Amino acid sequence: MKTSESFNVDKLQDFLSKRKVSFVSEIRGNRSSSIDFALVVNEDRIGHTKEEAHVSPRQMRNLKNLIKETLDLEIEWIVTRSERNATLEAALIQLIENRLPGLVQNVFIPSLSTNPVDVWIIGAQISVGSEDSSTLDALIDEFLHLYGLQSRIIRDDNVERMPTDPVILRILKTNSPITIEDLANALRSRGLILLELHWLQIRLDKFRKEGWVIRSSKGEYAMTDAGLAIVPFGKSRTSSDIERALALARRKWLE
Repeated sequence: MKTSESFNVDKLQDFLSKRKVSFVSEIRGNRSSSIDFALVVNEDRIGHTKEEAHVSPRQMRNLKNLIKETLDLEIEWIVTRSERNATLEAALIQLIENRLPGLVQNVFIPSLSTNPVDVWIIGAQISVGSEDSSTLDALIDEFLHLYGLQSRIIRDDNVERMPTDPVILRILKTNSPITIEDLANALRSRGLILLELHWLQIRLDKFRKEGWVIRSSKGEYAMTDAGLAIVPFGKSRTSSDIERALALARRKWLE
């Protein structure tokens, strides 16, 4: 006998098929108490005009409302990062390194679905207003103009305040299971700079491939035994094991 969730999945799949909705790559269920399903769409499939892509943000909103009216199901959209982002980032950092060697650690382009496009400059060893700074800005502008895009440059010269993999894993160990949103808030509460959820999602995907982290059907992340093994154990007051015990106790107390 089918479960209620699998029955609703079938209804949703049939609904999308009849309307020839081809841009949804995955249906994820039971993410939270208020959401029945999450529909996954790659950013490459989203555009603001009919000529640009298969679906517009307005069509996505309309489809969400129609699913609620027709099937009485609450859905949310998960937009996965475009491969084009990584390609442009790699090309841009190579161009910058050729023209301004050693002055920029990295660049990050969270999304290409908006114009102007945000371009994060990570660890730039350049003073704002200097000749090198003007050259960098012009280089980025010219590069994105080739793709019909405008740039909005955001600098983060204090790269030390960005969360490292060990820091992310330590917070995961302390607080798992945890959603990506709560993980982001935990990082920011420690005074760390977090670019966007896209950036954090890339780190979590890497951890899953390494076998350090798993993701539940509810969208929560938890450490595996392999992941726990690589986070240092200590007996100090600030060790991750003590932090985890205290976090679990607080959570139990509030239940």
